[in-house]
Amino acid sequence: MMRWLGVIDRAQKSRAFKIGATIVIVVAAIAVYVASIVQRHAADDPLGSAPPPAVSAPDSEHAAGDDAASAAPAAGDATARLIDSIIDRRAGGGSVPLLVIGVAGVLLVFVWLGLGVTALALLGLAWAIGLTLLRRDSTQSFAVLLLGVVMLAMSFTAFFAVLRIVFSIPGAAFAIARNVVIEAVRLKVSIVLIVALVLLLAALPGILDPEQPLRYRVQTFLSWSTGGAFWLVALLTILLAVSSVTGEQRDRVIWQTMTKPVAHWQYLLGKWLGVSGVAAALLGVCSTGIFAFTEHLRMQPAQGESVAYIADGGAISQDRYILETQVLTARRGVEPDLAAIGLTRDSEQFQANLRAYVEDYRLKNNNPSFATTSDELAKVERDLFESEVKNYRSIAPADGREYIFTGLRSLRESGGAPTLRYRIDGGTNRPDEFYRITFIVGASEPVVRDVALGHGQTLLLAPGAVEADGTLRVSVLNGDIYAQTPNASSISLPKGTFEITFSAGSYRWNFLRITLVLWLKLAVLAMLGVCASTFLSFPVAAMLSIGTFLIAEGASFLSGAVEQYSYLDDHRKVVYWKTVIWGISKVVSELFSAYASLKPVERLTDGRMLSWGDLVGGTSVLALGTVVLFVIALIAFRRRELATYSGS
Repeated sequence: MMRWLGVIDRAQKSRAFKIGATIVIVVAAIAVYVASIVQRHAADDPLGSAPPPAVSAPDSEHAAGDDAASAAPAAGDATARLIDSIIDRRAGGGSVPLLVIGVAGVLLVFVWLGLGVTALALLGLAWAIGLTLLRRDSTQSFAVLLLGVVMLAMSFTAFFAVLRIVFSIPGAAFAIARNVVIEAVRLKVSIVLIVALVLLLAALPGILDPEQPLRYRVQTFLSWSTGGAFWLVALLTILLAVSSVTGEQRDRVIWQTMTKPVAHWQYLLGKWLGVSGVAAALLGVCSTGIFAFTEHLRMQPAQGESVAYIADGGAISQDRYILETQVLTARRGVEPDLAAIGLTRDSEQFQANLRAYVEDYRLKNNNPSFATTSDELAKVERDLFESEVKNYRSIAPADGREYIFTGLRSLRESGGAPTLRYRIDGGTNRPDEFYRITFIVGASEPVVRDVALGHGQTLLLAPGAVEADGTLRVSVLNGDIYAQTPNASSISLPKGTFEITFSAGSYRWNFLRITLVLWLKLAVLAMLGVCASTFLSFPVAAMLSIGTFLIAEGASFLSGAVEQYSYLDDHRKVVYWKTVIWGISKVVSELFSAYASLKPVERLTDGRMLSWGDLVGGTSVLALGTVVLFVIALIAFRRRELATYSGS
């Protein structure tokens, strides 16, 4: 037995086997892909002879407590094309090439590592056990868990193997980076975190409640898996970066390194490359698992479906329609155009209102020095403009207001389906209280909805709702227009919660861009950890790096709080201690604004588009921050007396 195992091992490490196996894998991948295309186009489509299906119209009394309340799109060519494109995805046309490339790539890595037969045997055994478990409903979740763990473990091995090959490039910096990778694999803490991460990603789909709508399950999985994976990898990145430098100083290993022809900048660059590479490998494993399991969930039956993408009665289900047009997509958002109604700071009407307000305040409070300085006048102008915008977004009982959305010409030309996303605030936002709100889109019939206060909801609009000039008009009435019953109090549509959204790109490309942004954030954290460890001990450097990471992640919340915070008292006089708090918070929020504004996890979960322009802009800012940290680290490292450092 051992002799045969030795023969197999020698065979899989031979060059002839590697070349032959590569040809077989490439040919098999091409054959599988071509077969999937032929099968998809040649298969009998149960809906092919039927007219284009339509979304089943929801009951007019549909409960608004569901945060995805919807209305059926009007019949038409645009609607039919949109629904046809959604139903066409049931064959996995977009997922098959990615799956084929991914599996073939992992197998090729194992082949050229000399582990081709071992990998195929392991994969074959896992599939045999998994397919056996899939035959029973009670063990299907265990089958998914087993296959997920095996695939993620193989991906982990493949990513780190590629990483070691990349860092085999001659040069001191790459040699140091390669040692960091080897060190990361050896660390027991990293192994524990990696195992926990693999089990978490593999187990999450089975934890989700199958009774929930499919769109909620997909959103929950994306939120938990992406956010949890990023935080785990981020903490591991910081700890690895800090321990890699401080550990070598403590153990005096750095003496042997720096006595060789290695410059200070090469040492720091090598450490950063190594830690960033490890972060890229870990994030690559996580992203592979998240994407694969999302596609697995996507192919599960949605509410109202007996088979995925085929609803009862031959119509596309509401749950599936919302999932494909709002969650697994890349949407852009457009808020009401204030300029369309003349509400801008530069408008003559607003400037007249500003002058009248200042003069009236001076007379009533006998304060002729009010708003005489440019800073104070700018503050008054900002507050007054925000007040007028807030008033524009407020609607009294039995009253209504029209909101104009512009710049939607491309949406009309593409025939896409717009979605009105809104949140209604009223009174105390009691969770058990519902308001009757009337929506009128263009010249269409009014739609009345029971709206839960303080919760974001959606209203699906017809693809033809946008006018020829790219304008969409939406009127909101505070009450039921049919029953002529107003609500008890005024309502408001807070900024950022009332907009028209529409699909502007592919979910898969958006996923790739978001993964790149997450890695850029990890690369900045890697340099932060390296920088802190050049002049601090391990506990202090770790605390500083983790604290900075937490502040950066919370910068968006801090920025919103700064906008609402006032350093003036009731008499419009400056309070100095409030000014200090406001100034510090403002500096911190501005410092991390670019980092926080990207919001990759939130965009992915909400189906928001991260454009290539946003990616380039974010990359530029994060790269600049990395360079600044590198310069600081280099200055501190050159001043460090490494020979006298004892670790205390």
